[in-house]
Amino acid sequence: MNLEDISNSVEFLQINQLLEELFDEESLQKQSLETHFITRKTSQLTGRMFLLLNTIELANFPKNSLQDQCLWLEEHFGVRFKKQSLDQRYNTHSVKFLKKCFENLLSQWFVKEKPQDLTTTFNRILLRDSSTWQLPASLATFYPSKSASTTGASIKIDYCVNYLDGKIEQLVLESGRVPDAKINTEYMVNYQNNDLIINDLAYWNYKVFKNYTKIGAYFVSRLKTDASLFDLQTNESISLVDVLPKDDSMVGFNCSLAHPQTHKDAIAVRVCIEKVPQLVKEKRLDKLQKTAKSQKWNLSQLRIELCGYNLYVTNASQEQLPSSLIRLIYGIRWQIELIFKIWKSIFAIDQVKPMSIFRFECMLYGRLILILISNQLQALFKSKIELLDDFELSEIKAASSLKKN
Repeated sequence: MNLEDISNSVEFLQINQLLEELFDEESLQKQSLETHFITRKTSQLTGRMFLLLNTIELANFPKNSLQDQCLWLEEHFGVRFKKQSLDQRYNTHSVKFLKKCFENLLSQWFVKEKPQDLTTTFNRILLRDSSTWQLPASLATFYPSKSASTTGASIKIDYCVNYLDGKIEQLVLESGRVPDAKINTEYMVNYQNNDLIINDLAYWNYKVFKNYTKIGAYFVSRLKTDASLFDLQTNESISLVDVLPKDDSMVGFNCSLAHPQTHKDAIAVRVCIEKVPQLVKEKRLDKLQKTAKSQKWNLSQLRIELCGYNLYVTNASQEQLPSSLIRLIYGIRWQIELIFKIWKSIFAIDQVKPMSIFRFECMLYGRLILILISNQLQALFKSKIELLDDFELSEIKAASSLKKN
């Protein structure tokens, strides 16, 4: 398969059509009127100009001033604006317009091919994580941060993507001080039967796990050290220190996970535990002790001991997800960390200078639109290029190339 075959594929043609629709002058004009971004059809600044200004121009020049943007509009479209006039165009209506562009694109993206080297019985493998970064102090009223923040302002993006086809299932913007566990309950992804959900430990929530089980979905998570585990036969509480492996083999056992306060209404789960190398244990312990000191925690001996182990919990059976694959499956999460790295290093989504809340949110949605386009094209090319021998696609290099072009 060569680039010509890829460009002629059904998926590429579908993506191309979506991009043509996204930047179509007529449809953007209609959307601009519906969101009241423009109130007159003869407005000098069109929806298409504004969309390109907050995607293409800001992607290449993220630190550009309003005056720079005015010069860009004149150079590319022959329209003249004073910076005060352009600043006034950043308002609730312009945010609504770009948010609508983003949501339309998000709802339509799809690449149906699965990675060639992955065989699974799950319909979807959903990776969910979040990324937080500081904002200028002027935005603290709208996006307050935790007390440790130097500016008092930060934003969090909660992101859920299907590993099998690259489709973004959910993207949520929240204040940086909102915990992942709370976002997990307030913004429920449309989970379905036979999904496999891989969450970071910060998303740990017993009620959410119970909901997964109720709808026939499965999860893999790190095990919280104070989780309420009980023996299936005797219903007696299980102490983790009693089940830790003595050698390098992985220990797996079935048990029940109960409500943390009532210890009732349990769900059937499987716990898998394995030792980690001594160097890994020492690094974890050092990090834990520094965190405990800054947060004024008292560390228990069990918490210290568990730094030497990987602890996983899942409601999938041994047949569906063998213990030997648990670490491999959970390790897929690094892919989402790579995505966040691309967002920051290539698209500079975390580089924000002092500006109005309206201009900031327009800039943010503009960059998210570019990220969606990059993400979808990468997913397509990756699924196709994997058919070629001795060729590996670098996500970071691909994103950088797409941005330039």
